[in-house]
Amino acid sequence: MGSMYEMFDTDTKSEKDGVWVDYGEFRTQLARAGGANKLFQRTLELKSRPYRRAIQTETIDVETANRILRETYVVAVVRDWQVKVNGEWQQGIHAEDGSVLSFTKDNVTATYERLPELFDEHREMASKTALYRATLREEGAKNSSGVSSTP
Repeated sequence: MGSMYEMFDTDTKSEKDGVWVDYGEFRTQLARAGGANKLFQRTLELKSRPYRRAIQTETIDVETANRILRETYVVAVVRDWQVKVNGEWQQGIHAEDGSVLSFTKDNVTATYERLPELFDEHREMASKTALYRATLREEGAKNSSGVSSTP
């Protein structure tokens, strides 16, 4: 077991710039939801401001809360999205019919709406402090474990 710094210190650059999470035929570059990613905190504050009272009184409906969070992730967490085309990485998002859509905020939003489990996965990954620890990322890149800081 290493020191507490090895156990809990994160790489602030990767928290802001994102790390690649590889799913085989596609991969996403996710910044951290929090930590050094101040854009996430500012975006969430802005998008939730009109609903502050409902949030404080715990009367906000689940769909509105999920929509705010999805919109925040699209703006402040998802840095890139790539798919494999003929064995090579290409920026874009697979459509349901297999075609490749442009990597845009609208297409990420539509993908999250169509595949809420994928959004849940991204939300979980972007919240994991361990994903942004420099030593773990370096080991992951060496072992090709599916998570790395470089494309």
